[in-house]
Amino acid sequence: MKWFEEAERKLRGAELLLKEGYFDSSCLVSYISAQISLYQLIEQNDQLSSAPSLVYILKKYSNPPSEVLHSAKILETYSLILRVPSSIPEGVPSDYIDKAMAEEALRHAKAIMEFVKREVG
Repeated sequence: MKWFEEAERKLRGAELLLKEGYFDSSCLVSYISAQISLYQLIEQNDQLSSAPSLVYILKKYSNPPSEVLHSAKILETYSLILRVPSSIPEGVPSDYIDKAMAEEALRHAKAIMEFVKREVG
């Protein structure tokens, strides 16, 4: 479960970033940890690829409950704000992410990772 172990490492990094007040970075690393954990699900199906969408990966390789899909959609939204600066009207991406959002991103990343862990056994 190499991908899942890497995802857990990234999630610990997101928690540290949150603790230090780097909310935007914590949010983005939470997204990345969820994405990396999904690689474990893809690899289990012998089809490792670089599909960027959490929602796409979940729907293609499993039958996730609506709560897990919701988590993926929230993380995708945060990721868009943080990775595509032109998606915001003014300022910089870190202006749009606060502590509550970073905490929410961590919760959603953990929910996805727990789902993957159950799926791959």
